[in-house]
Amino acid sequence: MQIVKIYSLIILSSLSLFLETYPSEYLNSIDQEDILIGDLEISEIENFNWFQKNYKSYSPKKETIDAIHKQLQQKDIRIEIYFGTWCSDSQIEVPSIIKLMELVNFDTSKIRLIGVNRDKVVPNVDEAKAKQLNVQMVPTFIIYKNGKELNRYVEFAQESLEQDLLSILKEEGYKHSYKF
Repeated sequence: MQIVKIYSLIILSSLSLFLETYPSEYLNSIDQEDILIGDLEISEIENFNWFQKNYKSYSPKKETIDAIHKQLQQKDIRIEIYFGTWCSDSQIEVPSIIKLMELVNFDTSKIRLIGVNRDKVVPNVDEAKAKQLNVQMVPTFIIYKNGKELNRYVEFAQESLEQDLLSILKEEGYKHSYKF
């Protein structure tokens, strides 16, 4: 029994010594290098592997694309996308909405991309504006009509991204995943 305790102590000591050779700052810097924060351009994220993979694999239905296109022609729409490059839901949904908006010939200059950190802190806004934005989950797509918030898509679809967006544009009382 005494030998088992000695071996256990040696193994634990060795493991502790091994872990100390890689400071947490180094390990965190590996995680942090893919976190983009603040106002971003599509060109800044489109070369990420996750973006390319999910952009290519997203294929919305033609009839829904046509219906969204029709809705967008009738309204002054802007979209703010709050997302985390570190977030798996953002990595799926952001490339998908970008592709969808390109397919409906939406002016992508009316899309604002804002990267947030893991605490979902919106950079460069004061406390009052952050409270008004109320970004608690990512991605959050805020759809504005004539400068006023029409609705938002939060984290994942109720039906599908394109069906949810169409419901928002038609003002059919869409409720996102966290609005009960």
